[in-house]
Parts: sequence; structure tokens; C-alpha cells
Amino acid sequence: MGSPPKDGTPVGAPLLTTADFTNGPQPVIQFDGASSGFNLTNGLDMHLSDMTFYIVVSLSRDAISQVMLGNYRDVAGWAVGISDGTADRVKWFTAPPNSLEPAGAQLTVGTPYLLTATYASAGGIKNLYLGTNLVGSATGIPLSYAQTFN
Repeated sequence: MGSPPKDGTPVGAPLLTTADFTNGPQPVIQFDGASSGFNLTNGLDMHLSDMTFYIVVSLSRDAISQVMLGNYRDVAGWAVGISDGTADRVKWFTAPPNSLEPAGAQLTVGTPYLLTATYASAGGIKNLYLGTNLVGSATGIPLSYAQTFN
């Protein structure tokens, strides 16, 4: 276990810092990639059957199997992250076989993106946008783990 940052933030906690992007240094909330994140005190807050996430994302290095946002309190919960097999490709899923990772959803290291990922219960339309570009869409794929909560 490493020592805490000099500002006194506990190890594993999100850290407000800056990162270098193509348009210069920008403020970011940085996570350690292993154990940090925001936790909701009410576990039912993310038991939604239809939801949309708007996330500003950037990769500092080539990556696979990264989770940006997820709910793993429940067995085989949902997440938005990076493909397990294709570096830097976004996927939004509950659990296999309900994983969607379209070829158009490639991120470039060091470039910030507005990522919009939608989920829909009962096999409804799901979309993935990078900025304003629709890069993935699917229907008829039930997000079975998300839709079980009312």
C-alpha cells in the first residue's frame, strides 16, 4: 500500500488534480484504478431499468478491462468501461453476453471525450455517443440485470 498524497487525501480516494490534454492541462478527478470511486449510501439509487450516463473520459495510456462507472453490489451488475479484448474500445454492458462494444467506439489516448451511454430495459434501444457522434446502437438485447429492479 502506497503512502497517501501530500495533500492528505486518503489512499484510494478520488484526487482533484490536473492532466495534460491536447488543449493543455485541465482539472480532473483522478482515481487510482483499483479501489477508488464514489459510493452511494443508498444501494437502491442505481437500481434503474432505463438510464443514461454523460461522462467526460480520457485514457492516459493504452488500456483494456477498465471500468469507468459501474454497480457491482449486485451479482453481475452493469458497467461502462473499456473492452476486455480490444484496447481503448468503449463497451457498455451488464454482463456477457449482453456486452456492446462497437468498432466505432475507439478512444485515442490523451484525448478527452464526452461519452453518452444509454441503457434500456426489456430489449429497448441502447445508444453510445462519443461527443455528438452515434458510434453504437442496438435493440432487442435485454439488459437483464438492470431491468430486474423496480
